[in-house]
This record gives sequence, structure tokens and C-alpha cells, in this order.
Amino acid sequence: MAALTEVFLRRRNRLATVIQSLEDTPADPQSFEGTTYSAANLPALYALYELLDVKAAIAAVMRNQAYTMGGVQFTKANLRDLRQREQELEATTVAKRGFSIREVVPR
Repeated sequence: MAALTEVFLRRRNRLATVIQSLEDTPADPQSFEGTTYSAANLPALYALYELLDVKAAIAAVMRNQAYTMGGVQFTKANLRDLRQREQELEATTVAKRGFSIREVVPR
């Protein structure tokens, strides 16, 4: 499962590059995992970025490892809160991107 945490973090880091490029040059579309995004898609990409971080945290705490996100440390005791945030972000991402997050983020 540590490998799963790393998968989410690698994807999050690639997405961060796309987000940064869209913020720096909003007129230039960017591609992430086969889909092209414009600056208008930034709210959905921010939600996806956080979702990937939450999924990495869940994967880590399921292995009894602590995970720090935004300066806050999470442990297995926070699993319910993490799962709730995961569901909220999945709903937000589906609404903003128009497809199920399960299609692009393995569980």
C-alpha cells in the first residue's frame, strides 16, 4: 500500500505542474492524463489535487503510517474524516469535470 500512496503523490505532483502552467499562462491549454484543460477548469483541478492528497493520506493511514497534509498530521484515528472529505471532493470533481472520479483515480 505504500506504493499506492506514492502513485497518488506522483499523480498529484504531475497535476501541480499542470495547475501551475495554467495559472502562469491561462491562454495555453494543458494536458493531464489524456484530457486537455484550460484555465476555466482550475476549480476542478484544485479539487482533484486535494482529492489525490486525501487518497494518499488514506492509503498511508491504512498502513498505520501517519500522513501530513497542509501542516496537519493524520493517523488511523482520522480515517472517518478523511473518507468524508474524499466523498465531498469526489462529488465536487464529478460536478466540475463531468465524469466519475473513479474512472481516473483508483481506489
